[in-house]
Amino acid sequence: MKTRKYTQGITFFTTPEMYQRVKDVSDELKIGLSEFIRDLVASHLESHHGSNQENNDLKNTRGVEEIGSWKQLT
Repeated sequence: MKTRKYTQGITFFTTPEMYQRVKDVSDELKIGLSEFIRDLVASHLESHHGSNQENNDLKNTRGVEEIGSWKQLT
């Protein structure tokens, strides 16, 4: 049986405009919303809270460098 990697959920609310912008960017990157948000969180934690094994484990296979370019798409 395959072990789940992501088991903790987070719910938050956005404006319709914010949701559409995030959706548009994730579509442009051809990734799902969850992957996009996970990569943004990993990028923030790495840049603001140092690089350690826990933060390295947070990185997705896509890598935070590519997701960092989303600001240029909005």
